[in-house]
Amino acid sequence: MCKSSERCPINAISDIFGPGVPDASGVRQGYATIKSTVTTLRDTTGSYETGHAGSAGFCPGAADLEFALDKAYNDRVGLSDQLTAAVGNEKVRMDALKKELADQRTKDGAIQILEK
Repeated sequence: MCKSSERCPINAISDIFGPGVPDASGVRQGYATIKSTVTTLRDTTGSYETGHAGSAGFCPGAADLEFALDKAYNDRVGLSDQLTAAVGNEKVRMDALKKELADQRTKDGAIQILEK
């Protein structure tokens, strides 16, 4: 169990969404919104620098902004990769559960045949 101050690994869908059914379109939309926001900020910064003859490049906060944008984008990509891995883990878990249930049905059927 991770403390609230730690960055916890994502191993299953429930680590992100809890026991309910995740809304895949909401996840995709959230990721698309973040990606669009980062792209817009980069374009706006680039337009400002072009329009002001690169003066924004000499602004002390410009490098910090670029670093923050890159970090935010890379964090989102990393979270997306973790989400993809969690979906894969969940598929493996569900396949194992389906096999276990099928095996139990086979066993129950054999018991019923023997009881007749």
